Amino acid sequence: MIKKIKISKLDMDSDIYPRAHLNNYHVDEIVEALKAKAPMPPITVDKVTLKVVDGWHRIAAYRKFLGDDTRIDADVKEYASIPEMFADSIRLNASHGQGLSTMDEAHCLA
Repeated sequence: MIKKIKISKLDMDSDIYPRAHLNNYHVDEIVEALKAKAPMPPITVDKVTLKVVDGWHRIAAYRKFLGDDTRIDADVKEYASIPEMFADSIRLNASHGQGLSTMDEAHCLA
């Protein structure tokens, strides 16, 4: 289910983020795309906790360009557990956007 959610309400839990770090260059690329009014796919969040499963770079770009009060599209899903969220986060991050680096893969395994 797609829903508009205020960025400030999202839980950016690093325990379910599959990357070793946020790529600021990639964030800036997304900001430029937002300035050009390019459509962005919705982020993915857990329905109950609003933990971000996918979309950290997009959120950082929206935050940088439009601020914390911005409402963005979120695909709200129900997850049974944190490990299920983390597994989906890995799957989603590996299938689109910036690929997972060797460091990211090591981070996921750890």
